[in-house]
Amino acid sequence: MSAPANEPASRADEEAAAVAPPAYLGSTPTVAGVLALQRSAGNAAACALVQRHSGQAVLARAPDPVLPGFSQGEYDSCGAASLVTALMIWDRQHPSTPNDLLVKACNLVLGKMDTSRSALVAKFAGMKADGAKIYDAAHSAITNVRDTAAAGGKITADEYKVLGLAIYRVYQTGAGLSTSEIEAIHQSLGLATGKSESADTLGGIFDTTVVSGLTPGQIAQAGWLRRSGGGVVPHAFLIGRLEDGTWFLSDQGEDPAVELQAPDVNVLRASTLQAAGGQGRSHLHTGAKPAILPAPWTGAKLLAGREGVRKKAATVVKPGTFLAEVDAGSFTTGERLVAWDFLGTFDSISSAHTGYLGSGSGHGALVVELPQGVFNLYKTNPVSDANVSETSIDVSDSKDGLLAGPHIYFHAWLMLGTKLGRKMSAFQIW
Repeated sequence: MSAPANEPASRADEEAAAVAPPAYLGSTPTVAGVLALQRSAGNAAACALVQRHSGQAVLARAPDPVLPGFSQGEYDSCGAASLVTALMIWDRQHPSTPNDLLVKACNLVLGKMDTSRSALVAKFAGMKADGAKIYDAAHSAITNVRDTAAAGGKITADEYKVLGLAIYRVYQTGAGLSTSEIEAIHQSLGLATGKSESADTLGGIFDTTVVSGLTPGQIAQAGWLRRSGGGVVPHAFLIGRLEDGTWFLSDQGEDPAVELQAPDVNVLRASTLQAAGGQGRSHLHTGAKPAILPAPWTGAKLLAGREGVRKKAATVVKPGTFLAEVDAGSFTTGERLVAWDFLGTFDSISSAHTGYLGSGSGHGALVVELPQGVFNLYKTNPVSDANVSETSIDVSDSKDGLLAGPHIYFHAWLMLGTKLGRKMSAFQIW
């Protein structure tokens, strides 16, 4: 019996189809990566979107100046994709720092992947898939979007889908994301606030203090139900306020996304219920929460916002962490080095050293590379003139220090400095 149409006839053909995107989408690693990711995971729905649109590009509607209007497509990635939307909304309101939060979020996820590669590959393999292949595809997809964003590029609808799916894959353990898995993404990206409130109806979500109390610039991730296949399935979307005070709903679960704006929360609630009822374009469930098992959490969770992401990105090394001790020899006193303030990220150790030289006086510096190719620069406490010329750490007296423990970063360097402004070149720890 021949293979069904549009399905590979063999394992080799399946893998070939996984990495070969349809001609109309081109052959960029981003698109190829997402197809490989889904096909390796055994999810036939991954290709359904592009197969249905064969011969034409898959494009969302023209983006709003602030709301992106992007859809997650047919991927079960709402818990992750809606957070990508939130990052883009915050970024688009600050054009002087384009894609700032998106780049930081990508680096945070890549850092998690880099430090958890073995566990993630094993998890993917447990899904009866090629664990290394899925890992590499997800890592490549996130890296490609990060690089586009870091260069100030405009993220496309396809890249949005890929990024949401890749983040979803990193955190998922079953079908869809559980509440705890979504909260793990919140923690990883610095979006967790601990403020949430449950609701048993769609309209009731708008009545929660989390939503009704939103101030300009704040966004909540809503958990509710979406009509699908004659039943309902858990679904996540956003309710928030732009910095000018406008209320909005953004649901990336539709294609194109359903985006509503209103002057106040009551008008937004009414517009949402109208869009979800009758012949409206939204598939959000409008009835009471049904008794389904396992019972999904429904309500709203407040996201931490711009500063939450920025603070998280600055804690690749936590301030106050003991790093190592330097000691010039028998006739000097060893000095313990501690991480101080975060100074920024750079694309090379040389540029990080330049950043150190321009960072004022009275301190040394630490550089750690994580994720690969991202060099995070921190101040350290100064040392005396007797120890400032050291080019290695005192291993025996540094045994409890970050730099003498497991190599959790790709590389690490120290740049010693004194109170009076002497600044030395970097020396590599590992």
